[in-house]
Amino acid sequence: MSDPLAHFPQISLRIADALHERLVEAAQANHQSLNAEIIARLESSFVEGADRSAMSLDRRALIERMHRLEDLADEASRSADA
Repeated sequence: MSDPLAHFPQISLRIADALHERLVEAAQANHQSLNAEIIARLESSFVEGADRSAMSLDRRALIERMHRLEDLADEASRSADA
């Protein structure tokens, strides 16, 4: 069986420690891996003007919804334990 990730080229990237830390913090804030954060940022750099703003707003809205769902799940778990 072939490796499903074989068609994704791997790259080695040298970046400043400060930039790496900012990317790590952004990935954590967005609840995704460092790799996913870097890919999302690279992909968004190819989006033109207004589309980029809309994508950013859509992403923020999705993250806010995810946080609300996490809060609701926590509340439901606490209620079940009570």
